[in-house]
Amino acid sequence: MLDNLPEETTQLLIDLCTISGPLTTADAWDTASLQSSTPANTTSYLSYLALSRAPAPENKEGASGAEDEGGEPSEPPKTQPGPAPSEEKRPSPTLYFAHFVDHPSYFVHFLESVAARRWGQSLSPLQSSPPSLSSDEDEGTKKRDQAAVWNTLLELYLDGGSQEQQDKALKILTSDTLPCDKTHALILCSSYSYTPGLVILWEKLGMYEDVLRFWMDKHNATPSDSSASAEVVQALARYGPSHPHLYELVLRFLTSTPELLTRHQADVEKILEHIEKERIMPPLGVVQVLSRNGVASVGLVKGWLMGRIKEARDEVQTVSSFHSLLSLRAEEISVRQDQQLIDSYRLETNAKLKQVAELEDPMHAKVFSVTRCSQCNGQLDLPSVHFMCNHSYHQR
Repeated sequence: MLDNLPEETTQLLIDLCTISGPLTTADAWDTASLQSSTPANTTSYLSYLALSRAPAPENKEGASGAEDEGGEPSEPPKTQPGPAPSEEKRPSPTLYFAHFVDHPSYFVHFLESVAARRWGQSLSPLQSSPPSLSSDEDEGTKKRDQAAVWNTLLELYLDGGSQEQQDKALKILTSDTLPCDKTHALILCSSYSYTPGLVILWEKLGMYEDVLRFWMDKHNATPSDSSASAEVVQALARYGPSHPHLYELVLRFLTSTPELLTRHQADVEKILEHIEKERIMPPLGVVQVLSRNGVASVGLVKGWLMGRIKEARDEVQTVSSFHSLLSLRAEEISVRQDQQLIDSYRLETNAKLKQVAELEDPMHAKVFSVTRCSQCNGQLDLPSVHFMCNHSYHQR
């Protein structure tokens, strides 16, 4: 049927996959009219689709009015009002994929129309129609059908080869809402050598190192092409801040050949500055990377090495000054503690000397106010004995 009536057949399949509910009697009559215009060797649409339809009501006036004398179909019989037919499940669009093998343009139209009318998905959001609401799909089947439609559309766009179709493929890959399987898309882009799609998918999958290595391999394949190495530097600027390990990889690449180093000497200097600023690699590690093949000269890193040496020297001086300050502080603390001990000993000595002077003075009266015995700690009673050292005892 697609060979004889491609547009009509495609539209019919679109309607079957997007219209909810069973076909009415009028729909069946329109389909029968369409069949009458097809060649005799064309298979019936109804038998091709293998869908159940509500039978037309019987003609109470007899079958004689069904056709006129010329064999032409008469007016479709009028239906009597009755209960609404139960909603039938819309067929999956994947059932009809195989029939579009030799009709890629109609296949694209079929898939785009089904996605827009059934789920409201389109590459042009402003032109997409609202989805036809229906409860005949479970969520799992719906997601599988959507993924199958968009995966197939991506393959058709890549197979077309035109710039317009490649632009559509790029829109599918960059979209965050269209349910396209990323692994399947990665295989398709690799099969069709679609570089922009590969880079986008690697970015979405977090495979940033693969992006860099792709451009590195492309440069190694064509060393005279400077665009590949420029892409490496641009990719590092995008991914490097969040993935610092990529700086060492790019530094190794840019210093792998004299031609690359000459072309990207300014970029190498910027990378070295960033590595030092963010402390990504120790200076010894950087020197080992640059000296592994003898491509990088001492003049290239002379300024950088002098800066690192000066910083190391400043750090040593700072540490030495800090230790000296700590030593001085410790000495000050020790002297202060010694002075405090001397003052306390001096006060204690003066108090003892004053006490001795009082004991030696016969004119100085000594008052004893002790009320307990120094031996038994009992209440001191008379007679008692008092000593000048402030000890008192019972006489007994």
